[in-house]
Amino acid sequence: EIPFNFTPTGITHNLDYLPHLLSRAEATIDRHKNRPCIIAWSTGNEHPYADIYKQVALYTEKKDPSRPRCFPQAPRSFAKDWKITPDVFNVLAPHYLLPSQLEKLAEESKRPVIMTEYGHSLGLATENLEENWEVIRRHANLAGASVWMWSDQGITRKRRVEEFLEDENPEGVWVDSTTYYDGSTVSGTDGIVYSNRH
Repeated sequence: EIPFNFTPTGITHNLDYLPHLLSRAEATIDRHKNRPCIIAWSTGNEHPYADIYKQVALYTEKKDPSRPRCFPQAPRSFAKDWKITPDVFNVLAPHYLLPSQLEKLAEESKRPVIMTEYGHSLGLATENLEENWEVIRRHANLAGASVWMWSDQGITRKRRVEEFLEDENPEGVWVDSTTYYDGSTVSGTDGIVYSNRH
């Protein structure tokens, strides 16, 4: 079993973990292969590139050659690794690129690009949403992007407004005088809709 306290870096450079990652890839493909909304398989998330991910992608390609594969990466890792990312990842998947970075990538890349995270709505920011779409519309190899995230992460709590003390600040979205969606202060309020999907 993979230990609870493993680090991504520990996995990346230790091929002993490969059977575990292949097992997870197989289970994911078997569970979702007949769902038409699955348009690509993603191997990992925001890790620096390493050969172990290539092995998983090769396995995924063999098990389901009908869908493309991507390796989503955080901006710093992506900037360092994208040119050495093997062709088995036939879609490049950066996160949170600035419009100027996205423009440069579109001009240099021969592969399709989908930002698999962008427009983070923490504090209602949505970052450079409009500017990035101006770039995406100009380049045929920029296939789009996925907003992180769709809805706030919150749970329904019941408590009357009057029950809070003066020094308490109940953060969340109030539905009425007894119900609110608790988003764990600001960390869970990063969607473009509230946690009730409104």
